[in-house]
Amino acid sequence: MRGDGATTRLVQRVAIDRPYLIPEDGVATKEFRVRGTGNTIELIHRNRMARANYGEHVDLVVPVGRLAISMTPYSSGLAHYRIAADHSLEGHNIDLRLATKRFESER
Repeated sequence: MRGDGATTRLVQRVAIDRPYLIPEDGVATKEFRVRGTGNTIELIHRNRMARANYGEHVDLVVPVGRLAISMTPYSSGLAHYRIAADHSLEGHNIDLRLATKRFESER
């Protein structure tokens, strides 16, 4: 979401031919590392991505807008994101939110 209220939504779906067995329980960790300067930020989060306590949402707020990333336990527990913009990403604020409900697959 840009500062002027304009939004852009991107959705990516990945097909997996050998499904991963999601762990039942995971440690409730919100640990992540961030580095970057100027118009680029790299973010790595560490979470076991189990059915309970998985990293469900990353919210990146910068002076000109906001980027929201939603995840499921099928996402990597060591996810790496590289975010580049046409403007500065200095002065960012990042929040990693854990799921409040246990994940139940749609199968």
